[in-house]
Amino acid sequence: MKRAIILSILLCSLAQGANEIRAIVPGASLTTYHTVREIDGDIWYPTGQVFEVFGTAARTMADYDVAMVDKSGGFFVGTMDTNISAGQYYVVTHLQMGGSPADTDPAVWQEYGDWSGSTWVPATITPADVADAVWDEALAGHTTETTFGGELGTLDPNITLILADTGELQTDWKNGGRLDLLIDAIKYKTDLITILDTTVSDANDANSFTLTAGIDVNDALWYNIIMVTDADDSHSEIRYLDEWLSTRVVLVEQPFGFTPAVGDVVHIMGTGYGGYLYQLYDYIRKGSVPTYYIDTIGSGASNRQGVTHFDQDGDDP
Repeated sequence: MKRAIILSILLCSLAQGANEIRAIVPGASLTTYHTVREIDGDIWYPTGQVFEVFGTAARTMADYDVAMVDKSGGFFVGTMDTNISAGQYYVVTHLQMGGSPADTDPAVWQEYGDWSGSTWVPATITPADVADAVWDEALAGHTTETTFGGELGTLDPNITLILADTGELQTDWKNGGRLDLLIDAIKYKTDLITILDTTVSDANDANSFTLTAGIDVNDALWYNIIMVTDADDSHSEIRYLDEWLSTRVVLVEQPFGFTPAVGDVVHIMGTGYGGYLYQLYDYIRKGSVPTYYIDTIGSGASNRQGVTHFDQDGDDP
């Protein structure tokens, strides 16, 4: 009977290799273990001597772990089970976080290699692997016209030509470059067109309403153009500003075709003498002459700047 027990122990010992598995896990006083997986992900169940889907029959990591020995200096070794048939496998090292292996223990090292049944040979990079994995521009077929390498090869002279021409995009578009300055100049001019962008803050009627923002000075924007976009149907209409109050209440020269409502978008644009000419045209159209008299251009509450003086009788030059 004793001989049978001793023989059984020896056979079990022969079923194990000798520290073929190695892992580097920096740190002191750590506990690690490894598991063996097939390429499809199935895991080795040592007790049942079979590969299975993880968790079969409610098994946990504690059923799949194989202890590793700490060789100090962050180096651990483990033994491959010789009951595992020859083939290619992943050997995954886990860091044991608690008192026993758990499904949540992190994987900290991995080897992939070939197991002969008695010898473990981790996968290594061979010279042939390097030739396939690293792009060699001198390799035949890599530099022809239609290949990626060939296309890259044609870039260098083209880039050199572009950099040699200081009028190309890399200088034109930079801050202070020719095109950049042109765009800045255009923007400067277009910014002058719009005096104010705002919205309607209080509706009154189609002829008068209050703006959300603007200059708090009476008459500040007289005779400029005001454009209001109707939020109901998105159409816009343009009028001349006939009055501008410091409260940002505006009066237009004739009513809009709709009543500007709260939130309608408003743009006020400069017109130069356009507003004055419209006012003069309006007087002529109505068959009347302005009643105010201008002695000093640009002064007086009732003056229209830039218009030469005239009177109701028409006998003054």
